[in-house]
Amino acid sequence: MYDHAVAKPLKYRELLRFIRTSGDLRQLGICTTDTVVGYPTPPGAAGAVTLLTIMAQCVAAPLDPNASVADVVDAIKQLHIAHIFVFEGIPSSAVVDAASQVAIPIHTLRL
Repeated sequence: MYDHAVAKPLKYRELLRFIRTSGDLRQLGICTTDTVVGYPTPPGAAGAVTLLTIMAQCVAAPLDPNASVADVVDAIKQLHIAHIFVFEGIPSSAVVDAASQVAIPIHTLRL
């Protein structure tokens, strides 16, 4: 798989590492399939991997990393998002600000 967003191949071992480490949400205490997790969608192959990894463990709510703080706050309230994930190197200031406003946990993950 090729990740066009970072212009390098996404290797199987990197994918497996993500799934076994920061992609394993049980390490963060997220153990129920009805928990809603919001996150700014990473571009490229990383976005697909992130979506599938989160969906396999709980309810995924991808958020536009370019959305305004007000739009993200609305999404958090409408979707009943319980946790926000942000990823190192992915712009997410509006998502972090919105999560802080509504006082929900913010987790930083490494892709």
